[in-house]
Amino acid sequence: MEPSLKHQRALIALLLQIAKENNISFQMIEKETCIYDLIDIFENRKTPTLLQFLQICNCIGVSFFFESKNSTSINNDTFERAMTAMGRREDNLTKN
Repeated sequence: MEPSLKHQRALIALLLQIAKENNISFQMIEKETCIYDLIDIFENRKTPTLLQFLQICNCIGVSFFFESKNSTSINNDTFERAMTAMGRREDNLTKN
């Protein structure tokens, strides 16, 4: 898989995790943003435009900042939970 696609999927997974934690439904996001192919975006069947991405972020209350990968802040913990949910953390996979 192409690195930019991996990053896109990671960002979408993070948005989905934040929306779930804040009890924000797809219907609420659709109503606020008028993005009606939201399911396709969140299931990685469609790449959102930058405008759509920012509209979704605004709707679910996402703030942007830059932080070291080694940070132990709560924001980094949220990101790690999203990565685990995507199966991107090998140490959390079941062993055969």
